[in-house]
Amino acid sequence: MIVVLDFPGRRDQPPVSDLRLEDAGHRVRYLLAEEQPRETSGREYVYRLRDRLGAEASSVTAVVAYCLAAPIGVEFAAAVDSPRLALINATLGGPDAVDAALAEALDQLGRGDDTTVADLRRQSPEDRNDFLVERAHAVLGGTSDDELLSAVAHDLAGRHIGWISHVMAASSLTADHPHAWHLVSADHDLARHWPLPSGRHPARVADPVASLTSSPAARDHVLGWLDAATPLAAGA
Repeated sequence: MIVVLDFPGRRDQPPVSDLRLEDAGHRVRYLLAEEQPRETSGREYVYRLRDRLGAEASSVTAVVAYCLAAPIGVEFAAAVDSPRLALINATLGGPDAVDAALAEALDQLGRGDDTTVADLRRQSPEDRNDFLVERAHAVLGGTSDDELLSAVAHDLAGRHIGWISHVMAASSLTADHPHAWHLVSADHDLARHWPLPSGRHPARVADPVASLTSSPAARDHVLGWLDAATPLAAGA
């Protein structure tokens, strides 16, 4: 089974599912499309994903992670003893990525009593999540006594909470995978986003990020990597 880690709904570019790995006979599970963990620690986030697999964790043969899910993919591959890991347009997180996610939430939900990004960053996950739900209620109007409005507010806030948790989890992980295979778009600066040791080179396609995972060339690269005779043949 292939596990794909690709956070849903955050970009205009096509998702990893557009590679249509299933059409080539592979069994694929898109874990982050099912539900996004709320843990902000990278390891706890990964353990939540692994636990969702249950007994199936032992059947994972490859992990494919996209963009900011790449650091999570490295940790997840180790957690399920997967011999193979593909990172697509790999990107490390960091303080700037976390602050951008927090700022977006404040811009869309409002700052309440002049709450700042730094204020949100310092809060516990529970307090931060409660604040965002309260702001969603304020944006929508009404009170928490309205069950329908409350459900919509939780959903609206949950989209930000899920993304913030994802970015924070990714930003707490920095370890590389010595045999990870990298696929990058023509416009992805891997040297800046995920520096590779000397002697390791990514597979690069001519397509930009805007069409990377719907690109026939990218699909051919990934299928070729999956079909390689030995687990580490494509990781050199």
